[in-house]
Amino acid sequence: MMNDVGMETTQQPVEAGYEEVHVHPVCHVQTPENRFGPGIRESFAAHVNILNMGAVDDFDDEDDEDSDEMDAEDEDDNDTDDDGEPVYLSLGAWLLGAGMTAGLSELDGPAFSSLFGDANAANAFPQTSTGRCNLTALSQRYNLYFAAYQDKIHVYQPQRAPRILPPPCLVLHPGPTMLARLYPGELDRRFSHQINNMIVGNLGNLEIVLFAFDDGDVGAYYTHTLVHWIKTFPKQDGTGPSPRHSPRPKMFFHENVSLSAWGLAIHQQSCLIAVGSNRHEVTVFAFALPRQEGVDAVDEKDESPEIWTGQTALQLQKHLQSRTRTWKITLPLATSGHNIPSLSFLDDEHGNADKVAAIDIWGVVWLLDIWKIGTEPITVPVTLDMNRYVRGWSVMVFPDSAFKPTKSLREALGVPGKEIILPPKSSLLDITCGLYYVKDLAVNVNEMLRSRPYSNLYERTHQGGFGFGKDTPSYVEESNPPSSSDWESVSGDSDSDEDSSLNPNMTVNSSVDSTPFDQRWGQILGKTNSRSSQIKDFSDEVQLRREIIPVFGETPDPGKPPLLNTAYSRMCAERQKKVGMTKVDDIEPHRELPKDYCIMRTSAADVELVPFDRKARRLTFKHILTFLQPQPGQVPLHHAFHTYSQMRTERVHLMLHVPELFLVVLGSEVGRVALVTLTKTSKSVYGAPVRRGFRVDCVLPRRAEEQKRMRPFCGLVGMAISPEPAQGPKTKGQLELCPPGVTRRGPVVYRLILHYADHTILMYDLARGRDEEDELVIF
Repeated sequence: MMNDVGMETTQQPVEAGYEEVHVHPVCHVQTPENRFGPGIRESFAAHVNILNMGAVDDFDDEDDEDSDEMDAEDEDDNDTDDDGEPVYLSLGAWLLGAGMTAGLSELDGPAFSSLFGDANAANAFPQTSTGRCNLTALSQRYNLYFAAYQDKIHVYQPQRAPRILPPPCLVLHPGPTMLARLYPGELDRRFSHQINNMIVGNLGNLEIVLFAFDDGDVGAYYTHTLVHWIKTFPKQDGTGPSPRHSPRPKMFFHENVSLSAWGLAIHQQSCLIAVGSNRHEVTVFAFALPRQEGVDAVDEKDESPEIWTGQTALQLQKHLQSRTRTWKITLPLATSGHNIPSLSFLDDEHGNADKVAAIDIWGVVWLLDIWKIGTEPITVPVTLDMNRYVRGWSVMVFPDSAFKPTKSLREALGVPGKEIILPPKSSLLDITCGLYYVKDLAVNVNEMLRSRPYSNLYERTHQGGFGFGKDTPSYVEESNPPSSSDWESVSGDSDSDEDSSLNPNMTVNSSVDSTPFDQRWGQILGKTNSRSSQIKDFSDEVQLRREIIPVFGETPDPGKPPLLNTAYSRMCAERQKKVGMTKVDDIEPHRELPKDYCIMRTSAADVELVPFDRKARRLTFKHILTFLQPQPGQVPLHHAFHTYSQMRTERVHLMLHVPELFLVVLGSEVGRVALVTLTKTSKSVYGAPVRRGFRVDCVLPRRAEEQKRMRPFCGLVGMAISPEPAQGPKTKGQLELCPPGVTRRGPVVYRLILHYADHTILMYDLARGRDEEDELVIF
């Protein structure tokens, strides 16, 4: 956070002149004291100081033998007291259970209790894991907020400030699988069953909450079963007792991916769950679907090789695509791949999931084919232009429908055309000067940039000069205002045949791929047929689950016992050595990738938009969410923070998409989030079309809120967004966001909840008008 002087000198942006995301001027706050009583900050500060004794960068240092976080497993499976309320350990009880009191031996019992409290103290609080991905989520159907505390999930019914999160109405405690005991965690070997990531999404017609653990476990609940439990066993005003021995909701999905699980994605139409792990591979769980007409059709010409199963590659591919059984699909990266913190699905022309886009921590995006046998990964390499240090944290795939049409380049990119930078010998457009036009930005842009590479470049460009020298073109060419034909061209419907791209076909009877024979089947040629792995129940009415590795056409024997961690790691490493890969620039323009899609990926503090359309420009916005060291004397003693440094906290690792608002919300552990609008335009810059872009409308918390120190000096452990509950007749026990028979009036207002490690909660209301004249009037 900048000091007050720095904030006062921040340049005021010029009015944009276009419709932005409306953010209510009031930031709703729930303090830790409001949630847990007085003294919570001092207790939390002492807790953090103990954790900081050995804190290191955690996610990408997989070779550490011991974890540097000081959490310990709570052996008691009971997560509620006699009144049905969750049991919160005080810091003292937590330290005793973790065996960490050796350095405090000089304290006697009373002194120890006065410093840390006891298990029944008013300042007890649930332990929050650090260095993870997103630990919070909001249901899109029900008024339910999920917060992961170590191995438990607290379920709240959020309300308006000041009591945004009342006591939880349900505490879920999903236990580990048997395989989790074979494959230890990466962040904390002593307490590996802690949640790394959590998301909410639709699987078919039902909503689920999906979560991943550090020991490789992945689990999910249906949200409607949680609602049923809450309605069946209600509490008095959310605070009274509930039946202690009432049956707890059961997970419908509980699997293990053999090593620390991170990236999560859900595909509604195709009924898929994808998981990225530190095993350097993606696991897709494809649930069986009702049998469809024509699934057994075979191509007249099948020249594919015979593979492990005793069938041809295309026969196995047809069976995989028929979805007559549940499949566990393993998609390994090549040896150059690494841990996978985030992933997203890439659809075909019918809206079915065709590929998985996974980002590894080196920033490389891997496009992994789910359904085609023998197809090697396609990689989107890191853009090295001007990068300070490369770390990949989040990735998301967006279709053309996710982008909002705009009328000008300024509206599309949030920056005047003359301040868009084209680095020498590059097709990448740098729109970092948009920082100068973000309203109510808390940081002084020039002061922040002085600690970053190329700081003078942005300052000179903003002041009217161009920082790359005489070889950089200093002009912007814009086309006529967009018409309906322009949007058809942007969406890829009317481009020339030379640049057109066929969408991948994922129908159950797909024809033989147009890829040359040697290239398509090169991954599986020379394999010895293993009769033990044959699939013998093609025509059985009941088909059991099977595993498959499509790139090799391999179907591991389900009857074999699981390998120990060391042996399994060796096998996976050998498998990755055999995986080939193709760079996205090396594939033929007419196949594989639909050009009306874009990938957004983030690194430490930057965001980049990569279109599949080769004629369109890539866009980058740097320093969007940056760490700023607090000034001396600015941090109260009881506001200690988790080794609050640039290396640990500067990671844009939170990404949420709100299609109705054309909005992407990006969050960083530094404690700030950016509201990014996806846009499309018919304008050209430096002689090449932009077509699809984005602009940064707002960075939260805003300047006034930072000056009031509403953002605590600790990491952001999660963010979540959902529509506000619709206004209507109040019904006791009503949990639906929009009950049947209730019609929303005006634009839908969304609530964005930021959850900090010290249990501070910030909530914002935001919306977008239906047209330029609409103002936000309903809150």
